[in-house]
Amino acid sequence: MIASLLAFGIGQLTWFYYARQAPLFSQLGGLALFILSVGAYLFTANVIRSIKQLKILTWLFIVVGMLIVMTKITPLIGGLIGGFLPDGATGSLFWVWLIAMMYSQFLINHNLGLPIRLGLLVSIA
Repeated sequence: MIASLLAFGIGQLTWFYYARQAPLFSQLGGLALFILSVGAYLFTANVIRSIKQLKILTWLFIVVGMLIVMTKITPLIGGLIGGFLPDGATGSLFWVWLIAMMYSQFLINHNLGLPIRLGLLVSIA
């Protein structure tokens, strides 16, 4: 976070006379991503107190992610739920995290039954 604040400050200097800088609001938005991600990390580290809570959040993410997948595949579900999703909610990182969590549950979590593990594998494919 210190490096991003330092880079933002130094980025305000005019290094080249003819080069145009990015708009200030764009720069502030990029800086906010770094600051908010550190804040989210610290918040999560202080709120989640047990493995059970982490498991609940992981499966909640997977279930909601699969509902979002169903809105993309099925027009009926897409018509019912699709209006509640903001436009930028399912960017590329959402899909990366969804697949990573599903695959890690399939690969590492040996407490799951065979039907759930196969369901995860089929959903990944």
